Amino acid sequence: MLCKQLSFICLFRSFSFLRSAPQLSACSVPVALSSQRRITRATPPSFGVRMVATQKISARGHAEQTQEAAEEPWYHMFTKGDPEYDRYMSEEWGFEVHDDRKLFEMLILEGAQAGLSWKTILSKREAYRDCFHNFDIQAVAAMSQEQQQELLKEGSGIVRNRLKVKSAVLNAQAALRIQKEQGSLDKFLWSFVPGGRPLLNRRTAKEGHLTESEESRAMSKALKQRGMTFVGPTITYAFMQVCLSVS
Repeated sequence: MLCKQLSFICLFRSFSFLRSAPQLSACSVPVALSSQRRITRATPPSFGVRMVATQKISARGHAEQTQEAAEEPWYHMFTKGDPEYDRYMSEEWGFEVHDDRKLFEMLILEGAQAGLSWKTILSKREAYRDCFHNFDIQAVAAMSQEQQQELLKEGSGIVRNRLKVKSAVLNAQAALRIQKEQGSLDKFLWSFVPGGRPLLNRRTAKEGHLTESEESRAMSKALKQRGMTFVGPTITYAFMQVCLSVS
């Protein structure tokens, strides 16, 4: 039973600490679209309700162990009640995004997460916004070497990785080229989602959970061809789950 429960663990994203976990067949996870165009997953009963052990004292003064149901959002098994993480999962994860600035922000943050946990990146999100001009694509693309070097100093609040900082600037420059070529970053990125509609990738429990897909590989290849870095197929798959309603 425990193995079956653990197989459900990858319902939400390709976090670095989840990437080796098995997953329940997506065929058994119903999908519906809300008015906000969000993919909604119905969790199995064993995950929709958490059982909490309690102790009661009987009339004879004996301690008795019981279990009571405590309903909570399915993602609490990962967020552990962290307020910022909970807000992100309830208000951002899985919703369609069509704003170029927000799409660029999530691409950069997903790349910054490589080798780290998403919780770490969320805790630094405001610092990233401060350092990268609230992810204004033109402003980031114009950042000088000196400005990039400043972000590597202690106190910047972001992940002080030279390649990741440089990647943000290179990716902004590539995003500008995409906007000029395609009209918008939104149009280009959504072209990798068949029909431009939320997509549920079907796989069996034996296959395990996906960390990439045909669509994420195609997106990764296209972004790299246009000069972007830190956009491997695993990163683009996580990005697609967050912003393009792909699971």
